[in-house]
Amino acid sequence: MKRTVLLLGIIGVVLGFGASAAPLGICSYVSPETSLESLGLAMSYRYFDDWATPGVDSSGGRADLDYNRLFDSPSFGYTLSGNAELLLADFLPTSAQANTAGTIRYFLREDMPTFGFGSVEASISTGQPQPAVHISAGLGYGRFNDVTPLAKAFKIEMELLMAGAIGMPLKDDCS
Repeated sequence: MKRTVLLLGIIGVVLGFGASAAPLGICSYVSPETSLESLGLAMSYRYFDDWATPGVDSSGGRADLDYNRLFDSPSFGYTLSGNAELLLADFLPTSAQANTAGTIRYFLREDMPTFGFGSVEASISTGQPQPAVHISAGLGYGRFNDVTPLAKAFKIEMELLMAGAIGMPLKDDCS
């Protein structure tokens, strides 16, 4: 335990000297590249047969699939998302629907959050006679920055401060 605290203390001192030479705060941190991805699957089914009544009282459920991907670099970015849902009755599929969307962003300047974009959205459902598609293009302003690494560094800093391994907090000036 003492070795861990000592090691964290040394890391904190090195980071402290680095931070004093070039202060960096959450407000000024820019991730060189952001890449986030998630996939989810959810299923539920309810089967209820009350012996006091004739037949099955309830037999139905659903299955959901959800996918999201975000990528952002200084010059290029994209997002992808999709979800699908399947409804079941008496253990058989009764209806389904799926939605998907994708956007591509090209940043006009790497140091500015202005971009041109193109996007496509599509959906299909058992109740629709044909798929629906929406295409758009335009200009936008903004950028997603993943500050998770810097937030983790500040959490480590707080733990080092509470352990007494470093004497003062790192500089964090957002003004």
